[in-house]
Amino acid sequence: MTMLIMIILYAYHYGNEVVDQSLHSPIGYRIQSLPFRPINYFVGTALGNIATVFLQIIVLIVFFKFIFRADFGSDLGFVFSLCFLLAFIVILFSMAVSLFFSMEAADGLLNFIVPIATFLAGGYVQLSFLETNPITAAIRSFLPNAVAQSLIFQNIYGVRDCPSSADC
Repeated sequence: MTMLIMIILYAYHYGNEVVDQSLHSPIGYRIQSLPFRPINYFVGTALGNIATVFLQIIVLIVFFKFIFRADFGSDLGFVFSLCFLLAFIVILFSMAVSLFFSMEAADGLLNFIVPIATFLAGGYVQLSFLETNPITAAIRSFLPNAVAQSLIFQNIYGVRDCPSSADC
């Protein structure tokens, strides 16, 4: 499950591409010269990328569920909607970062943030000191992948923070 969340976090590349194509490509220059508002193209492309990521999520979850027999809990709709919401947040956040920084800086920054956020959320390995330390616990409460993992594990196992508890 945690790797699925990390895969969704790497969808930030789609948000970077939307901004890059809209502002710095020949197609973007042509779109900006057309008589309609360029924001329509910008939003439509972003929504298309969100739909693409959501289709990838559906394929991954179905593959994991039926090939690897992964347990996603009884409410698969909740898992799908949470993954869709995370993809939406990630793509919009990466678009905002790409608008404030250069494309190279935004890509480097987000490429640095994703593995760090995954580590702090317990995506690679569950470390108990990350949950007991008040500083890292406060940071984890603001990370979208940590919140998504916690909600999905609550849905699957029915307990709070299941990967670190003995109830699983």
